[in-house]
Amino acid sequence: MKLKFSIHYHTTWGQSLHVCLTTTDAAGRVREQNLLMQTADGERWTLETAIMESRQSPLAALSYFYQVEDSEGQLVVREWNLIPRLYAAEGSQDYLFPDTWRDIPLSYHLYSDAYLVTTGRPRYEAVQPFRLPLFRKTVVFRVSAPQLGEGESLGLLGNHPALGNWNPAQYLAMTPVGAGEWVLSLNAYGLFFPMEYKYVVVDSATRQLKTWEGGDNRTTSEVSLADGQVWVKYDDALHLADDVWKVAGVIVPKLSKKLIDWCAATGMRMIKVQPVKAGRLQRKSLLQWKEWCDYAREKRVALMAPIRIDLNETLGNTRRWRHRLAFIARYCDAVSVDFHTPQGDESHDDYWEYIAGQRLRTMMNETRLLIAADNIDMSMGFMAGVMRRLHILSLEVETVSKVAGHEFARTEDNPYLSVDTLTTRGMPLLDTWWRENPGRTQRYFVTVLHREGKAPRHLTIRVAEEIIARHLHSPSLLCLLRHDDLSLVTDERLRMMLERGGRIV
Repeated sequence: MKLKFSIHYHTTWGQSLHVCLTTTDAAGRVREQNLLMQTADGERWTLETAIMESRQSPLAALSYFYQVEDSEGQLVVREWNLIPRLYAAEGSQDYLFPDTWRDIPLSYHLYSDAYLVTTGRPRYEAVQPFRLPLFRKTVVFRVSAPQLGEGESLGLLGNHPALGNWNPAQYLAMTPVGAGEWVLSLNAYGLFFPMEYKYVVVDSATRQLKTWEGGDNRTTSEVSLADGQVWVKYDDALHLADDVWKVAGVIVPKLSKKLIDWCAATGMRMIKVQPVKAGRLQRKSLLQWKEWCDYAREKRVALMAPIRIDLNETLGNTRRWRHRLAFIARYCDAVSVDFHTPQGDESHDDYWEYIAGQRLRTMMNETRLLIAADNIDMSMGFMAGVMRRLHILSLEVETVSKVAGHEFARTEDNPYLSVDTLTTRGMPLLDTWWRENPGRTQRYFVTVLHREGKAPRHLTIRVAEEIIARHLHSPSLLCLLRHDDLSLVTDERLRMMLERGGRIV
């Protein structure tokens, strides 16, 4: 069996691109290889390699990912590999992989445990090496579609009779292989390249086409296949609007079973809580955390915990925060990150941004945690760039505007990939905030709530409901409010506000 990899990726001087290949035979034996790719211009990289197998234990599956190394063989960056490139392999075939580098996907949040828990989906579904039908010449299409809902499946249509000729009634049904991945193999005889095609969402019960993916038509490159070759086209994620998942949650200092029941009853789907330090937990406390975690997941309530990461630690000395991260990943479904850098060291912002990016990439490759910013400064400072690139949820606080000259933020302008909240840590509760500065309260009353006249001296239930409703209706993916603030309204009123805000999933 021969494998041919090709990819466009720009490297700097002294860097090299590698294929990290893992093969598994029928007896379950695993072999790992780090293979150096070749390039003439530092842009287009290729690799051809042969896999030897025995008759007694033929090859069963292969998986791989790409990574960049420096001149000393040290890892520089690794592509996103939470969902592996895993395929069943047939020893009589040769495989061609025309790839693109896999960055953190824009829909990363749909792969998180928080999404799976709150929507009632299985958390530990793995990609399976599904054996597709193979032909003398074969084309394989593969795409990731985490946006699909219950009762939906995926199909493919294109500009060739073998692809349905754009006829909605003649789509080609694809096969799920786990973790939101779908595949399809075609007999390449008679196909002409390049081809245009799109993925379509299908009603699994009626088998009727429901919707086409958005954007321009997808295209293949020029392909020339010999007998016994399999050309594998791994596309980027399905082009569908993914802003349909919106969750409301509560911030509390302490977790309890009663609180989980209250969240489930009112439609709240997330609890942010400060857990005991992992290193100091006694066996009884660990068992209690496991019980709470399992119970919350049964109720479709996700747990979020904060983590503090000191960027002064060297890349090799990350044992403390990684131990903490492992604890959170085991007992929680989301994490809020607070990065700390030396005070007054703005001149090295590029360096701190690089280090923070390395930490975040590690978290996103090793866990399924939903990741959010934990303080407003991180969203506004040097972290803004790396958060945008990695699609980390920013923190949007109504009382701290990010727009110069504005006293209050406009919740209706929040980006979808954000966490909306009334106040952040260290700030007073809503009713206290309302009383402590009458001048600011009056400005909020007029400019934000668009009310006339004088603001009431003490926060009324009607005004509190209006403020909370504004946040629950914000475009933000997450809306997290303190429990004491939410208790200003009754459970039934809160549930109605959640339903109107589209936050009950």
